[in-house]
Amino acid sequence: MKGGFRMLRFVIGRAGSGKTEFILEEISRKIRDNAAGMLLIVPEQYSFESERALLRRTGVSDAAKAEVLSFSRLCDRVFSEAGGIAGNRLDDGTRVLLMARVLRDLQKGLTIYKKQAAKPDFAAALLKLLSELKQNAVTPEILLKTADGIRDDRLQNKLTELSYIFAAYEKLAAERYCDPQEDLTRLRGALLGYPFFEGKQVYIDSFKGFTGQQAEILSVILRQAEDVTVALCCDGLQDNEQGLGLFSGVKEAAAELIDRAKREGQKIASPVVLTHNHRFKSLALAALAAGLFAPDAEIYEKEAREVTVCAAQTAYDECDFTARTIKQLVREQGYRYKEIAVIARDLTPYARLIKAAFERYNIPVHMDERVPAETLALSHLVLAALRAVLSGYKTDELLSYMKSELLDIGFIETARLEEYVFLWDIKGKRWLSPFTANPAGIGAQMDDAGRERLMELNNTREKLLSPLLRLERGIETTAQSISAALYSFLEDIGATEMTRLFAEKLRAGGETELSELQLRCWDVLMRSLNSMAVTLQGAQTDLREYTALFQMLIASQDMGSIPRGLDEAEVGAAGLMRPGTVRAVFVLGTNEGEFPAAPEPGGILSGKDRERLIEQGLKLNDRARREAVDESFLAYGALTAASERLYVSYKRSDLSGAVKEPSVIISQLKEILPKCTLRDEADCGIESAEAPEPAFALAAKQWNSGTALSAALKSYFLSHPDFAGRAAALESLTDTRPTSISAQTAGRLFGRRLSVSAAQAESYYRCPFSYFMKYGLGAKPRRAAKIDMMQRGSMMHHVLERMVTRHGGKGLAGLDPETASREIRLCLDEYVKSALAGIEDESGRIAYYVSRIALHLDDLIAYIGEDFGENLFEPALCEAEIGESGKIPPLTLKLPDGGSISVKGRIDRADTYEKDSVTYIRVIDYKNRGKSFSLADVLYGQNLQMLLYLFTLCENGSRLFGGNPVPAGVIYLPSSRVILDGRQAESEGMRKKKLSGLILDSTEAVDAMERHALGIFTPLTFTKSGGVDKRSPLTGPHGFDVIKRHIERLLLNMGTQLHGGKIPVSPTDGNSLPACAFCDYAAGCLRDCERETPKVPALKLTDALQRMEVERDGG
Repeated sequence: MKGGFRMLRFVIGRAGSGKTEFILEEISRKIRDNAAGMLLIVPEQYSFESERALLRRTGVSDAAKAEVLSFSRLCDRVFSEAGGIAGNRLDDGTRVLLMARVLRDLQKGLTIYKKQAAKPDFAAALLKLLSELKQNAVTPEILLKTADGIRDDRLQNKLTELSYIFAAYEKLAAERYCDPQEDLTRLRGALLGYPFFEGKQVYIDSFKGFTGQQAEILSVILRQAEDVTVALCCDGLQDNEQGLGLFSGVKEAAAELIDRAKREGQKIASPVVLTHNHRFKSLALAALAAGLFAPDAEIYEKEAREVTVCAAQTAYDECDFTARTIKQLVREQGYRYKEIAVIARDLTPYARLIKAAFERYNIPVHMDERVPAETLALSHLVLAALRAVLSGYKTDELLSYMKSELLDIGFIETARLEEYVFLWDIKGKRWLSPFTANPAGIGAQMDDAGRERLMELNNTREKLLSPLLRLERGIETTAQSISAALYSFLEDIGATEMTRLFAEKLRAGGETELSELQLRCWDVLMRSLNSMAVTLQGAQTDLREYTALFQMLIASQDMGSIPRGLDEAEVGAAGLMRPGTVRAVFVLGTNEGEFPAAPEPGGILSGKDRERLIEQGLKLNDRARREAVDESFLAYGALTAASERLYVSYKRSDLSGAVKEPSVIISQLKEILPKCTLRDEADCGIESAEAPEPAFALAAKQWNSGTALSAALKSYFLSHPDFAGRAAALESLTDTRPTSISAQTAGRLFGRRLSVSAAQAESYYRCPFSYFMKYGLGAKPRRAAKIDMMQRGSMMHHVLERMVTRHGGKGLAGLDPETASREIRLCLDEYVKSALAGIEDESGRIAYYVSRIALHLDDLIAYIGEDFGENLFEPALCEAEIGESGKIPPLTLKLPDGGSISVKGRIDRADTYEKDSVTYIRVIDYKNRGKSFSLADVLYGQNLQMLLYLFTLCENGSRLFGGNPVPAGVIYLPSSRVILDGRQAESEGMRKKKLSGLILDSTEAVDAMERHALGIFTPLTFTKSGGVDKRSPLTGPHGFDVIKRHIERLLLNMGTQLHGGKIPVSPTDGNSLPACAFCDYAAGCLRDCERETPKVPALKLTDALQRMEVERDGG
């Protein structure tokens, strides 16, 4: 001892005053004077940096004369010499399991917490409180004793139950584990019999306060050590701000140390007060450090260019600004990356954004980030398997499990199974039986290819389900049995080998660290399964509880961070990192409620509860006051860490678009430094071209702007070998010239002999690019197998074909309603059994829907019967196929390049009427949507279907019909039901259907369709005298010929354009069908959705015909 007594000395000063330098220099000087036995105690997160700084001063040869310790390393050091550590170490996950078990055992006897005890997350909340109590040396016995002195019954009961729960927990934990949270308590006991600090000079640095456990160790240090020096960041030891000042928390810690020193008989030396600036090379930064959070802050009126406040739109823009500025500092100012630090209050929402931004700008970074075990492939696989079994094989859970990287199910198998499951809405128990529904969907015929695909799907289903079913069979009602079943499951699927292969794949892709973590996850998982079995041993546990606890256990595990490189920017959370000697600091997220952070919710003990307990002498954190002080101190530390430059940013909105306000940090900074640099990221332009990737992003934004900058960037990237491909793709996407592909590619996609349906021809003229996507590339949206408008149409067409074919026109005219209704329902049953076999109907929804369709068909068949009773036509074809293998050969045209285009399709119905060796043909199209016929549409390549079928029948149907086929007309027959007011007959409703179409202007044809000139069964309107109104849709043989020639020109043009690779984004809205409104390919064409789409003009029939004639004549 010096002078026969021990001494406590404080070294105090604001940030940058040189406290750490003072201590390190004093230790170094004493070492040079051959002193030894010096200890420097610092917070855990500062130990590495402190060791490095001390080693730089002492050199390797004298390094052993001084030792840097944290409190946890102090425990290891003392226990290794004096003993005191034995047994399995308790981790966070096992704590949760132990607490959950205690709650279950005590639940029946609880009153206050009886309901919460059944909730897994309540265990975590209790452990958080217990950790705080342990840190403040508050035992369950002290808690119970305090409860006895409380007069408030509610609080007394709460404390009593908490003390019982905590006592039971500690008893159970002590039986099997050694709790690291008790290390400092055990250390104090060990030090009482082991004078570890005797003769040593102890220095304590960088703490802003001490927990109760740490304070007890400090008492022992004060008792044993020769001298104790404590460095604290504050402006004095006297707290004149009643606990609410920036340094109040630090001053409270100093006051407690002084009190403990006096109790231990130590003298208190006069504090060493450091006031000289040792850190800041900028007067503005020094002024900021002196004035932050001070009520009488001095305003720095000079220019403060070294301090920048950046307003960014989002966190993404904040990180981009940070990365870009770091790159500029390194390139223009000669900074090293290791001289730069990035600090956020909470790193979690920024970590991935920072990584992405730094990668774009090629900035090496060290981020002290732990990887959660639950994010690794093996953990995901086990949790997904448990959830799948627990859910009864819900589809979402099974698909999540199936997409694990560790299953021997390929990407194609996965995609096909997912597609089938979506198509047929497979869920629950339907997974447990072989699939039987057609992979092609509702209404499709099962062919050999379909049967083969179905077999493949069932093989994949078996591969997916079998291990899970074996897992389920192995599960009993104990944690041991479930853990054993899970281990067997992992062996069953070959998880060890699959994990090794996945790790090799990651390593080959350059993800070395992640590869190692995947392999290490196996050990974490095995320990977790063992913890579940051991901790819950002897207790009855069902799968639901096991899964919830196991998920919490895995979620509490994290795995090591990446080692630091030689020259990397350091990124971390405020209070959890200590930058070394950094020249520039970036502080992110200085928004209200984020930095400084808003107080956390009250937790198990409310603010009032805490006040009462503190009044009773219980050592607890006064959270409402203490958190506000601590948050200000954390902000102070971050803002004063840089020696040369400070950049502080905030965002105007979060990623969801919600408005965010800047915090008090921004207002304080602007008040102290009114002439600091203000930056708005919205004004960022050429500056973003700091690295190739951001420069390319800037080029993409301005690609066709026509500026000198865009031209320069475009030229650079089109010629740059690393960007030429992407730049060319961007050029093609933004090219205003018509979209095209090479003729060679078009030939491979479409073939020399184009075979298209009438609907495809309409699709082409509605938008060539949409046609290319759907019929050229085969890109189709996923659609579930359900009764939609398309299926409704298929169902009705099936019944109509059966009824018309069975009875004929005159048979339908004489069919009584009851017989018709019965036959309709039999036909519907037949369709449902064959086409809807893969759809379950547990709710009866399908049955209801079919019954509604039956009512529609009752009306429609009655109407068709009346029609045939009125006219002279007879049905000749129903659902007849036009095509090479159909009843009618297709209409085929030769193309200029030697190829051909032919039109195939299926006719809903074709009726014929013969007179004087002439066969009049009319085509009927059943429409369940509000589609109407317009010759103007035909002019522009739409509404072609019925006319194409009509002309094909007239040209190629002579062997079927005989005689001289003549087009009699086309009619759209709406199949939707019309509900009339009151109780009027449905047949009358059918009469009021609005028909549309085009009829041959021939007395024979019109009279054969409308014998009594009623205007009910054709789109014609009749005058009172029985003549046809001149506004009716009539045209003569010449008109039909003009239309036919026009449609042929359209087909020839379509074929020529497709063979030439011309697929422009050129939509045209028809009169009843918009091109873009319901397009499945809007994301692919990149057309401005706000641009007005060209529309087919509203033309009279005669005007449309006249334009067709002009085009025919080359006008």
